[in-house]
Order: sequence, then structure tokens, then C-alpha cells
Amino acid sequence: MAKSLIGSVTDTTWSDAVGKADGLTLVLFGAAWCGPCEQIRVNVEAIAKQNAGVVNVLYYDVDLTNHRAASYNVRGVPTLILFDGENKLATLTGLQPVAKIQKGIDSHLSQEVVVANPV
Repeated sequence: MAKSLIGSVTDTTWSDAVGKADGLTLVLFGAAWCGPCEQIRVNVEAIAKQNAGVVNVLYYDVDLTNHRAASYNVRGVPTLILFDGENKLATLTGLQPVAKIQKGIDSHLSQEVVVANPV
């Protein structure tokens, strides 16, 4: 089995993994008992592969820790939230196709401004 491209995040590691991350971070809020969470994980793996080096992709288990889920108003799983640091940019709830997830990411990537150093 191939190694997962999705990292893990908890309340304890949130500040470093999400808050101080370079670039955008996509967090999948889920639970082991949740069938749709396992189904969407395949799509999120595809997103992680397509956006490697551009978007950090993490999994947050709401059964292990739930402070951040509550603070971002996660009421059901699976929920995907796109962050820029601690700033919530977009939310998708339920089983979502790769194209819809990627479209949400692309809309925020296109808003980033790249400033080149003058030569």
C-alpha cells in the first residue's frame, strides 16, 4: 500500500501544522466510523498528489480531538476546510468530487500574489 500524502493534525499540533504553514492548508475533518469520510479520503489523496508542494493536506479526527472542529463550526463529517494560516477561506461538507475540491483550491491559489525580487 502506498504511503498516504495526507498528514495528521490534532489540537496540540494545530498551531504549527496549520497556523504557521507556508501556503494553503486543506483539512479533512472526519472520523473512523464515518463511511463517507473513508470514501472522500481517496479524493483528498488525489488532491494532495495534484497539489504537492503547493497545498498542505491534513486529516483531523473529530473523535480524538474536537476543539478546532468546534471552533470552526464543524457540525458534520466529512467536512473540508481550506485555510491560509488560521484564516478559513472555504468550507465543503459531505462527499465531494475531486473536481469540486480542486476548483475551490484553484480559486484561492489564483488570488495569491507572487512578488519577484528585483534584480
